[in-house]
Amino acid sequence: FNTPLYTRMYKLKRRKSSLKLLVAVGGWTAASEAFNNVIYNDTTRATFIRQTKEFLYEWNFDGIDLVRRKL
Repeated sequence: FNTPLYTRMYKLKRRKSSLKLLVAVGGWTAASEAFNNVIYNDTTRATFIRQTKEFLYEWNFDGIDLVRRKL
């Protein structure tokens, strides 16, 4: 597939409105250092929250799953 996954999920949800979609960020196996750095600074955390809300709204996602691993 050449289409990004979130675009494919958006199209699927338009066909099946009862489908609930979450975006997952972070996690043990993911390279989470960059994400962990974002949440420790008030300014970058606020930017992340604002941009995430915009993304969720734009692509009709229902929520976000945040996983922070300990460094």
